[in-house]
Order: sequence, then structure tokens, then C-alpha cells
Amino acid sequence: MPTASADLAVLFADVSGSTRLYESLGDERALAAIDRCLALVRGACESHTGRIVKTIGDEAMSVFPTADDAAQAATDMQSLITSEPPIETQRLTLRVGFHFGPALETGGDVFGDSVNIAARLVGVAHGTQVITSAATVSALSPWLRTRAREVTAVTVKGKLRDLTVFELVVRSAVESCQTSSRRACSRWPHNCGSCTESINTCWAKGKRS
Repeated sequence: MPTASADLAVLFADVSGSTRLYESLGDERALAAIDRCLALVRGACESHTGRIVKTIGDEAMSVFPTADDAAQAATDMQSLITSEPPIETQRLTLRVGFHFGPALETGGDVFGDSVNIAARLVGVAHGTQVITSAATVSALSPWLRTRAREVTAVTVKGKLRDLTVFELVVRSAVESCQTSSRRACSRWPHNCGSCTESINTCWAKGKRS
């Protein structure tokens, strides 16, 4: 039976340029490269309380309990893919789109307007981009909201008004790690607020204070 509708962040991640990849690398190597990308996507989702709903070819659909979780997973997966070495001359890129709003879960799958909007958003994204909606940006924590910039408006089938689209700026893996450390650090009594050490070291300092 379907569960009651609840607010969820629905995210689509699509490996960009997979057709060209199959042509240049051949089926076996291209499939292995795409599987590697989707494994990194899965890891980023699970690290931020998300779950993969399904994968279709070179695309993965996932859900998260909050907009913040989806945003952090999205930027993490982009940083991870960008850090991957090229395969011969081919560098893999990822297009990501996500939306936070009401969705219906049933039989392990997710349905509803939020799914349609998220699917439309990933279609707008270019490789390396994270795209989201104005409604989702308003649901983000302030520190994440500062990383969103308005880029365009798109038409969504069945919607009376165009959808305002934002890009979430992706930081490098090192910058993301340092940001996480500083945020963890500021929660503890020593409260230096500028720590760039590992989160575990920061945590230990806080416990000793």
C-alpha cells in the first residue's frame, strides 16, 4: 500500500556523455566506467542519509529526508566524480538535479510532482552542475543557501508558471572537507570557528575542553 505523502528531496544524477563514451571506449570499458560513477553517487547518497531508489542505464534516482541532505550529497558526488582520473582522453562528468517537496513512496519507488520536477531539473543541468528549484533553495540552511545562484527559468509540463532554476556552486573535495571540519568545530566548547583539521581531531579537542 502507498504510504502517505511526505516532503522528500528527490535527486536525479546522470552520467553526461555516456553515448560518446561507449563509442570511444567500447561497451565493456564504458559500462565499467559508468558503474564506477554510479557507485560514487550511491556512496555520496548513503553518507547523507539518502537511498538510491533505482538506476536506469547511466542515471540514478535517490531520495533524502531534507533539502540539506540532498544538497550536500549532490555537491559531494560532483567533487568525487571531478577527482576521478580521465579514462584515456575521456573525463566523466555528472549532471545533477534535485527538488524538495511532497512525494509518495510505495513499493520502494517514489512518485509525484516532486519527481517530475527533479527529472526536469536534471535535464537542464550541464556536466559538473547541480541544479535545483527556488522552492528547494528556500528550504536550505542559510550556509547552503549562500552557495545558490539563480540561472534561468524553465517550463515544466503541467505547470501554469515557469520554474525558477538555481545552480548550487560545487566546491572541491578539499574545500568541502575543510568546511565540514569548521562546522563541526564551531559546535564544540573551544569554538575556534576556523579549524581545518580532521573532524575527529576537532571532536577530541572539544571533548578535552
